[in-house]
Amino acid sequence: MIAPFLRKNNIHTIDGAVISHAHLDHYGGLLWLVDHFPIRKLYDGGYEFHGPLPPDWQSELGGYSQLRNRFRKRPGGYQEIHTGDKLNWDPSLDLEVLAPPRHYFGEPHPEKRSTKDPPAHYLVNANSTDLRIRHGTVVFLFPGDIEKEDQVQSLLKSVPRGEFRCDILIAPGHGINSCQSPEFAEATPRNSNCQPARPMAER
Repeated sequence: MIAPFLRKNNIHTIDGAVISHAHLDHYGGLLWLVDHFPIRKLYDGGYEFHGPLPPDWQSELGGYSQLRNRFRKRPGGYQEIHTGDKLNWDPSLDLEVLAPPRHYFGEPHPEKRSTKDPPAHYLVNANSTDLRIRHGTVVFLFPGDIEKEDQVQSLLKSVPRGEFRCDILIAPGHGINSCQSPEFAEATPRNSNCQPARPMAER
């Protein structure tokens, strides 16, 4: 979808790309894009999962490491970003990184996690790049795929809650209801008249 837009608008070079985390559904498009458009710089949180990996996870996470290394080999082609960093992309944008922190988020109670949600999944999600972007009076929040448990025990405790206030939220975990915590939903509206959306099952 992005290639026709770029060509239609006579855009031949991409200044930078941000990847939230190393799961294929978030970086897969870049695999094609990097071979068809010059991309000057890659931004991400630098997280690497070092635990045991089944073969399918080795391929997925390893594939992103290889992609990241392509940018690292270029002078000025890669920037690792963390909580509190400011990115000066354009004078009309105020852009701050809310996560991950430099020490990264962990899991104090791995025994409570579902066996269907291995560390290669939830820890990579937990350390998604979280961006807060202001354009004029409108604030956008992009929190990646951080899961419900980690929203509460890690993300909301890592920066002042006011930092999560936004007008437009790209809901974590692709907007799936089971991935949202009430605490995170309540922390995000800027307008006091706004209420978090009810789960689909309640509508």
